Amino acid sequence: MKSYMKHRHNVGSSNQIAKILSEISNSASNDDDDQLIEEICKFLMSKSLYKIDYHNLSSKALEYLLSRTLNMKEGNFFTTEYDVLRYCILWAVDQIEVNDVLYFSLLLPSNGDLEGQKVNELDPIDPNNQLLQQHQHKIKTILNSILNFIDFRLIHASILAKLIEPLDIVKPSTITDAYRYQAQCADGLVQMKRGSQE
Repeated sequence: MKSYMKHRHNVGSSNQIAKILSEISNSASNDDDDQLIEEICKFLMSKSLYKIDYHNLSSKALEYLLSRTLNMKEGNFFTTEYDVLRYCILWAVDQIEVNDVLYFSLLLPSNGDLEGQKVNELDPIDPNNQLLQQHQHKIKTILNSILNFIDFRLIHASILAKLIEPLDIVKPSTITDAYRYQAQCADGLVQMKRGSQE
């Protein structure tokens, strides 16, 4: 496996790398595995999470990736924190009902889809949305431990208010902490990605 990671730039497949992470995260027990997981996480953080099909990342693998990149000081996570959260929600919906992933991907536009729009002019999500209510509890249950590895402070306040809060899958105290952090940074720029910003 180490030689596979050594030549990962030739392989270039986030899906294959994600599958490997899923396999070893379920059985990781020694320092070699830990080193390999670190290398895999570094590789995956340099690519868009959207390049990974949802079924290729196990819950444990997704936790490993997010936990090992949450407070990183070096490197730059390719995906914005909002898109990390969006990916996790779509990943959870994929586990519940594959046919509903498209609906939720439209309900939660990607950061790229939001570009060019004034964030404060976003239409808020209707918390009474039938499909949302149908899956809400399961999404919350699936993402229970994973949400601990999302830094909500890196998500724009308008996105939190209009897209994330109405989902009612994140603890209100977590959202409040994110608002408080952003208010304290009001005079400066709040970064939107993990890692050092270049």
